[in-house]
Amino acid sequence: MSSYPAAMHTVAPASFVRVRVRRELSERTGRTRPDTAWGHVTEDERPFLRALGSRLRELRQSANVSQAGLARRAGLARSTVERLEGGQRRARESTLVVLLEALHALRPDLGARPELLAELVALAGPALAVEREPRWAARRDKARQRRARQAYRPGRLVLRTRHRMRRSSDGLDGAGA
Repeated sequence: MSSYPAAMHTVAPASFVRVRVRRELSERTGRTRPDTAWGHVTEDERPFLRALGSRLRELRQSANVSQAGLARRAGLARSTVERLEGGQRRARESTLVVLLEALHALRPDLGARPELLAELVALAGPALAVEREPRWAARRDKARQRRARQAYRPGRLVLRTRHRMRRSSDGLDGAGA
């Protein structure tokens, strides 16, 4: 018998439900992870990622900094640096730029940044991850589109400034009132 109270057995936590559903799907399909999953590294990409990881490790060790120290200075998670060095994770060019800036802050004599960046990008080859827009920028753009749609609805009151309002269908801007 479990040492948990009886109430704990009545409601399953959301993470448990997700794991159980994932396990049931994998048992049904016979695959644990689809080849098209986000973040899936193919066998063709592994040599490139290993080469990139070993070069990043050389640069970090020449700067005499730990993985945690480099991650802290670059604003990344330690596991990200660890997985990059281990060849288990793709890197975006922007991530490589951030890592190089952190390394140059520690040891400016590493070499010219553009040449180092070009070298790392060449080592990553086809395993270089595609750049994407940050999530905050996507949310910002959606909010702007939503505000633009709402602002041009006929008959809708639109807030112009803190104290002045206008009705969009009558063409008055509230300045002459």
